[in-house]
Amino acid sequence: MRRNSIAATRRWAPILALLLFLSPSLARAETPGALRLSGAEDPALGLHIERVSELRPLPETEILIPNFKAAVLSNGSIMLSGSGRERAGDPTTAIEFEADLVNETYRTRRVDAKEIEKVFAPAQSLQDENSSSAAVQGNGQAEIPAKIVRPGGWSGRVRVQTRDPIFLVLTETSSKLEWTTYTNGTVKWNRRTDSCSAANPSALGTHWFTKSCQPGTVWYTSSSRVCHEHRGSYYNYDFLVASKRTDASQYIMICGRNDGFFDYRWTHTDSGEGSFLIFGWLILN
Repeated sequence: MRRNSIAATRRWAPILALLLFLSPSLARAETPGALRLSGAEDPALGLHIERVSELRPLPETEILIPNFKAAVLSNGSIMLSGSGRERAGDPTTAIEFEADLVNETYRTRRVDAKEIEKVFAPAQSLQDENSSSAAVQGNGQAEIPAKIVRPGGWSGRVRVQTRDPIFLVLTETSSKLEWTTYTNGTVKWNRRTDSCSAANPSALGTHWFTKSCQPGTVWYTSSSRVCHEHRGSYYNYDFLVASKRTDASQYIMICGRNDGFFDYRWTHTDSGEGSFLIFGWLILN
């Protein structure tokens, strides 16, 4: 569902093929809402995953998004997802991606930091400092025990963006987690900073709205790892035809570790009119 700027001649063939493949479902699609990463069902929305594709990188593609998958949901929308591990404090990494569900392949492109646009304002945001040390167990990415404990203060940030065919930012869901690692290897979260941004108007005069901005809980999967999740959903009525709606939603989970790294998981889901023309970026740190 996403197309990048590699080459226009490469882009339109898979777009048209995918549009023919998915057009009956897209015509029926409504808002996808914010889905959990379990890959099963979201009973509150009545949605489930009908098909999951393990996307294969094309030969010329550098593997920049670990565990990249695409899922077709029961309402016809498409959910792209990925997960990985990043060193806290490393230079910012930005990745543009395209996925071809017909052939179950993808391309990715590393974006120069100079190309990252300043997010449009205003943004709906939340900052929440730690007021409790209570540990709440939850499900997260599988843990691998750290061989080296790196004490100190750390932070990790993940941003997922919706972009249009000329690469303007339409929506952004951003989540940042700050934590402390102690010399005994235990961690404590200090602050979470989340935001949801919608271009209203965009540079092309389209109007995106934030439907929901839902910071989730903070929980500990062990004494050495703390996690936080965040969801944002957006909609538009004038992307192409003013009477038709386009929806996009994003999910982010960050888990701070005691070795100076953070684990992350993310999804980007879209549906409705013109959604096959919307692309995405993943920005880390």
